[in-house]
Amino acid sequence: MGDNFGYIEDPSDTSIEKAPKDEESKTEEIRKRFSIIAYISYEGDDYIKDQPAKPVDAFSWIVLLTAFISVTICTGVIGSLSVFYVEFLHAFNNSKAEIAIVPSLANGMYDIGGVLAGIMIDRIGCRASMVVGGLMTSVSIAVSFFAKSIYFLIFSLGIVSALGSSIVMLSGMVLVGQRFGSEHPIGTVIVSGSHPSGFVLFPIFMPYLIESFGWRGSLLLLSAISLHIIPFALVATYGLPKTKRPPKEEGNEKVSLKKKCTQCCPFDMQLFKTGRFQLFALTSAVTWSANYLIHLLIVDFGENRGYSLVESSSLLTTLGVAAIISRFLALLVKTFHKFSNVVMFILFCVAATILHGCIPLSNSFYSLMAMVATVGIIFGLRFSYFMLSLIDLVPMEKYSQALGYTLSLWGISVALLGPIVGEVSSLTGSYDFSYYCGGVVGGLALIPISVYIYFNGWSLKLDKGNSLTEERDV
Repeated sequence: MGDNFGYIEDPSDTSIEKAPKDEESKTEEIRKRFSIIAYISYEGDDYIKDQPAKPVDAFSWIVLLTAFISVTICTGVIGSLSVFYVEFLHAFNNSKAEIAIVPSLANGMYDIGGVLAGIMIDRIGCRASMVVGGLMTSVSIAVSFFAKSIYFLIFSLGIVSALGSSIVMLSGMVLVGQRFGSEHPIGTVIVSGSHPSGFVLFPIFMPYLIESFGWRGSLLLLSAISLHIIPFALVATYGLPKTKRPPKEEGNEKVSLKKKCTQCCPFDMQLFKTGRFQLFALTSAVTWSANYLIHLLIVDFGENRGYSLVESSSLLTTLGVAAIISRFLALLVKTFHKFSNVVMFILFCVAATILHGCIPLSNSFYSLMAMVATVGIIFGLRFSYFMLSLIDLVPMEKYSQALGYTLSLWGISVALLGPIVGEVSSLTGSYDFSYYCGGVVGGLALIPISVYIYFNGWSLKLDKGNSLTEERDV
């Protein structure tokens, strides 16, 4: 694909205006030409390049609806594992550290799986990728009905199901970006709301299914729900042009493995040499995983406090609702402050860390629910400013690579979190110490980036210009 990340400009095409020379106009031109979603796969590039721009019609909204439902189902599957975690504790004679691998690994693979999903979309297109992802999710959940050990569930739910969900999620995002064309920001913003929607809806009815059919029967029903992804995918991808692969080079010239890998999955290694980006990525990964305990443990934490499964699951729903609300609050907050995005990100990390460590101090169900709702709002605001900070930190044409790399770090850290937290909880006999440790680790992770900002003059105000330009030209 080359240095322009897949956008091949035809010199004879006079309809494409050359980018202005000044930096601001160049950035604006890049934002117009490049869809963030299109970076993830060649198919997105080919579609945008080879197809004439079409207005957003009624079928585009049907595509958006089907993609929204599909991604909601996938995220709901991942979110439901926090509810099943409680049932697995009763069903298997394993330690909390071993059982916690299932939800933590699933959440981690959901982020890490974006690499595999991008390759699949490139090779076989969105239509086949969504069908394969839906089958992987549904079949792996169905065979979990026969699980005799937690290690089987670690493979079926923690790895296969999560990878399938990741493929469907990314395919849906790419598909919406293609269908909406130049209006892709509208569709992308709407479909991004499907992630918290899954965490809101599934924990509501999953406890009732478990009480009626047991955890094995509930897995079969969850598999049947996941199977609906396939017809939704067929409807959403109706009329989508086939992926155009570049013609093969003639001749018997041997191509090195390194060159093949570079052509297949180009990655700008200069990103690894950018100190501020690496510091920001590592900080966000550690703070995210340290505060992810509230997603992983809140249901069992509520049951240990004497609340019913329905009440404990409602805490997870409250967290999802708060995350949805925070997406609108982020726009409001941004209009009332003059600090740079990275400073706001750090401030919300500090707030999330403090509130996360205070969760065990709640002495009633409603105070705990209020605390969870507040944490959910802060988490959502932190994620919004994480995205804005990343846009400030790297050029737009390298944004998708930087985002994919950072999310992979998140996935790895979350996958490692479960066994550690489970072991600590088993040794201490409660989850209180785990929440305290999560708050401490999250706070310590903010020290290096704060010291760096203080001693290296990282801009604190928006009106002081972009202070990242020194290392932005990576």
